Amino acid sequence: MSKMMIQNNVHETIMRNIPLGFLMVNRDGVIIEFNEVAETITGFAKYEVIGKPHCDFFHCNSGANTCLLLEPGWDICKNIVETESSFFNKKGKQIIISATIFPLKDDNGNFQGAVKLFRDISRRSKIERERKNILAMFAHDIKNPAIASALFVTRILTDKACALTECQKSCLDIVHENITKIIDYTDDFLTFSLFDEKQYLPEKRPYDIVAGILQVIESEKAAAEKKQVTIDFKQPMKPIIISADEKMLDRVISNLLGNALKYSTSDGTVTISVIRQNNGIHLSVADAGIGIPDQSIPYIFEPFFRVNNGCRGTGLGLAISKSIIEAHKGQIYVESRLGKGSTFHCILPVEAA
Repeated sequence: MSKMMIQNNVHETIMRNIPLGFLMVNRDGVIIEFNEVAETITGFAKYEVIGKPHCDFFHCNSGANTCLLLEPGWDICKNIVETESSFFNKKGKQIIISATIFPLKDDNGNFQGAVKLFRDISRRSKIERERKNILAMFAHDIKNPAIASALFVTRILTDKACALTECQKSCLDIVHENITKIIDYTDDFLTFSLFDEKQYLPEKRPYDIVAGILQVIESEKAAAEKKQVTIDFKQPMKPIIISADEKMLDRVISNLLGNALKYSTSDGTVTISVIRQNNGIHLSVADAGIGIPDQSIPYIFEPFFRVNNGCRGTGLGLAISKSIIEAHKGQIYVESRLGKGSTFHCILPVEAA
């Protein structure tokens, strides 16, 4: 048996036994290989797709510059890419796939084509969506009675006709504080679930970020005074107006300031500044608190990640903040030294309305 025949047999054996959909395209995006699993997932037979453009079947309708199976796509992504996407199979049913894509290059580094390995995750995605919907409904059902309970406790605490002993007042204060935390936690979860489903898009209007910072500072005054932390706002002389979603950015500022207060030591200072920078603005919130370990910094914006497991919270605040900033086409990052404090930076485009 010749070497060529042996290679062909090995190739056929691999194509037949690999438990993933396999397709290969040449440098023009034309399909030149398609295995049996790919046939099962797409509903198309091999003879129906070979020699035809990949985009005809996988609906890459955003153009050659973004399709990773074509050379222009690798101007952005040079390495192996893992992604999820959807397309319509031969029967017109939408299929969601998880895919690994990588380019094929010759010895001189010239692009020769690409390979896509993929599997059908439609059922898993459906179950995941249903699970998230159930959890979101559960969180919503918790939030409503919690808000009502908080209102009743507030009414009792502020009703001068209802005489309370110091012990009763202290107990009700604790109850109110814990109910408020439940409301905050459910808000975080509901907001995160919307971002995760890409349903929570900014409604941009002219937004005075200086006024927004002042408003958040006012709402955090009680927490700062309780911890004996000074809030120092380097307030610009003039308003800074950007095109943004007011509620979203207020939430980011509140998250960053709240974290800075939480991790500050007593008698410390939290410094907030916002300045114009080129075609955008630079917002920073700095504290002189406990800081973040170097090994934790790469994960600080991951959902449910918490540096200090002893601190209460959902671990969603920074993940939500990152999603909001990126939804505004901005960037967020942190600089920190353990035992010295942390500074969170947000870079936002002005996009003057």
